[in-house]
Amino acid sequence: MKYIKTVVLLNFFTKKMFFLVFTIWYYNWDKLIAYLQKMCVLWRVVLNAKLLKIFLTLNKIEENMRFLFIVALLIIQSLIFISCESGVEPVLPNNEPGISNLQKLDTIYTPIKLPQRSPLFKDSVYSISVDINGSQGGRITYENYYISTEGDSVSFYFNLFIPKMAFQGMKTITATFDSVYAAIHFTPSMEFDSTLHLFQGFKGLDLTGMHTGTLDFVYMSDDGNIELIKEDGVQVIIPQGIVRVMNAELKHFSRYGWIRKSIVSIEHHDQYAE
Repeated sequence: MKYIKTVVLLNFFTKKMFFLVFTIWYYNWDKLIAYLQKMCVLWRVVLNAKLLKIFLTLNKIEENMRFLFIVALLIIQSLIFISCESGVEPVLPNNEPGISNLQKLDTIYTPIKLPQRSPLFKDSVYSISVDINGSQGGRITYENYYISTEGDSVSFYFNLFIPKMAFQGMKTITATFDSVYAAIHFTPSMEFDSTLHLFQGFKGLDLTGMHTGTLDFVYMSDDGNIELIKEDGVQVIIPQGIVRVMNAELKHFSRYGWIRKSIVSIEHHDQYAE
């Protein structure tokens, strides 16, 4: 009887844990999610040790009890797996387009638009200018937000790290967030002797119908062309409209921003061409 109680209690606490993780995920408490996901690893180890100890005593229990225990074990493990995998989407490298089952692809890039600003924030300019000595390097950080016409908060930030000897002399570096697209403009236009490193993100974008593997952070030229840039990865959380890029390498100043990649098979065009 005590073994049944143990299984029931483990099942109860596992369900509570799953509910807590789901609640935190829904309200986007990112730090708590990350903490709970780490705790899930410890929870799995402790739980498996407890269940193994019980299982080793099952030789003294009749066959139908052993079958009930195995079924309960599978249910509990499934709940733990779901709870530990819920929440923040992983940081993904952008070497793949997100669809691997097509041999030939035609890619269309669409800049991601910002939610429309409410009248109170319509004329606001989100910009920062800092004087940087190229021989010493430096760091520029900025974060802000606005309220959309839907009443939702749209926040954004960037951290720019400038290494020593990236350029010569003093420069007034200005960063301005775009008013239409999820993008940021850096001036003055120039190339660097050493690579700059950028961490940037938005929260509150409308990513409805989009998929993690189709979003990317790129260089956007004035004529509409784009250029993929090297970075350590991007993080995308679709329900909360979050996009983040980690350690993007900037070789020059211009406009950088987020795009959606629409990938279409062109195999049928080749068939007609033949």
